Amino acid sequence: MKTTKDKKSNIHLAHRKRMKDKFLKNKLNGFSEHEILEFLLFFAKPQGDTNALAHNLINKFGSLNKVLDANFDDLIETSGVGEHTAILLTLIPHLFKEYQSGKVDFRAPLTTYRDCYNLASNLFLNSCTEELYVVCITSNNTIINQKLISQGNIDKVDVNIREITNFILRNNCSRILIYHNHPSEVLEFSDADIQLTAAIYNACLLNETDVVDHILYTHLGCKSLHKDGVLDKIKKEIMDMLNIKQESLIYKKLYCASNVMEIKD
Repeated sequence: MKTTKDKKSNIHLAHRKRMKDKFLKNKLNGFSEHEILEFLLFFAKPQGDTNALAHNLINKFGSLNKVLDANFDDLIETSGVGEHTAILLTLIPHLFKEYQSGKVDFRAPLTTYRDCYNLASNLFLNSCTEELYVVCITSNNTIINQKLISQGNIDKVDVNIREITNFILRNNCSRILIYHNHPSEVLEFSDADIQLTAAIYNACLLNETDVVDHILYTHLGCKSLHKDGVLDKIKKEIMDMLNIKQESLIYKKLYCASNVMEIKD
């Protein structure tokens, strides 16, 4: 004779089978948010009902996106969420970011600002905290390498200038792009952002490396410190302070090389 527990187990197995068949036929088309989360939780909880937990998580955090953006400690405090479930949920955004970045053709030069902005959208995909990247590029704007230099909180990031210069020297590049984001969605460079750019440029200048641009990313759009005219002002002030003349070799290397490709609108 089948027990009540056996009957419930069979019901859950049949439900899981229907959900899997639905996904195989239509992918996620027709799935609600809580059904997507319920389906994902199958793979953290091999048995039992995950529907109630999916509803609880979305009610607690507000949406599927916010559940996946939640940190491990907040997730594991939720009733019914164990270590495996919390790890799986926090893994998904990072996994998707790796998947998306793998689609970027780093061999193609960044010839326009649209190319630069598309790169930004890949760098900051699913980022919930302020981050700063340095991208090393060649004289024709092909990407040599990129690195997440620092990750902060929602409105602040601390940057180690030495780490940036070490990264530049390891990649033997003469040009870099700086990228950072504002999770607050404020599409304006702060005074701190401008001061940081000056500090990075000052360090780069000593290594005969040019800062081509500092690009700010939000989900609402991007902004260029070069196009705003601020970066050129920073460069002039620092060169004047260091008494670097237009006829000097370092000035010619950074600004007058005929084989350097400009980024266009």
